[in-house]
Amino acid sequence: MTPLRYVNLYCNTACDSRCTTCTFWKMHPRHWLDAEVLASVASSRFVSEETWFALQGGEFTLHSGADAILDLFADRNYILFTNMLNPRRVKELVDRHDVQYVTVSLDGGREGYARIRGVDAFDRVTAGIRQLSERASVSVGITITPWSTYEDVREAMDWCNAANVPFGLNVYTESRIYGSERRAEPIAPLQRIVDETGDAYCAAHILWSRGELNLPCRSIRRVASISPDGDLHLCHNLDIVLGNIHEARFDDIWSSERTNQLHQQYESCSACWTSCYRELDLEEAR
Repeated sequence: MTPLRYVNLYCNTACDSRCTTCTFWKMHPRHWLDAEVLASVASSRFVSEETWFALQGGEFTLHSGADAILDLFADRNYILFTNMLNPRRVKELVDRHDVQYVTVSLDGGREGYARIRGVDAFDRVTAGIRQLSERASVSVGITITPWSTYEDVREAMDWCNAANVPFGLNVYTESRIYGSERRAEPIAPLQRIVDETGDAYCAAHILWSRGELNLPCRSIRRVASISPDGDLHLCHNLDIVLGNIHEARFDDIWSSERTNQLHQQYESCSACWTSCYRELDLEEAR
């Protein structure tokens, strides 16, 4: 039995961002996962002490059942993902549930943030990050897109460095779960960013995009991704659903013969560069 390393739980579609990288905020009808249906995931026999859950949306803090979900995962390793558009709401959840790890999206400086994330809120978000850093371990996620400029990424990184906030770089992909509408075209400033940061994930993306790196996707056996409608996906970038946790228990889907056959069929795939899978593949390849 292969234990899970990461479980991506997209708990709701509701979101107060208007990102160009995602369409959760456009989706109707709204979908959400409640604590009752997530119980079979939290208690899975494939979960171990090494398993980390990513609790996210949409905007997770807009979920009416956020408290119940955080109670459910209180004894598990998890990271709360947020856009930090409402710092007070985030801090209240962190305080009530003693949340230890929070990741905030920050995809540019003032102008770039507004253009990419659709809301003019850079100052509000960064103030919230500073405040919450006194209470929890806060990191920043910076997604580099084909429509990002070098200055967008540089300004976000410079803010993090000045505020002593750790950050990670991600590269936009055409995620089926997010309902991505824009193509993952070449990213002009990516090589310069790699030259300046030495970021291994982005450097490998450049090699992969040139056809110089073919890395099998062994991680599909160790990463599970569940969308707000309850669908358990093979991965982010293929339209293959293994089952739905509203209709069957997580373990019954994950251990089924069909899931095993699909894992065998696609574990040599190298068709995308989605961070929650490929970072694990890179780690194991080293």
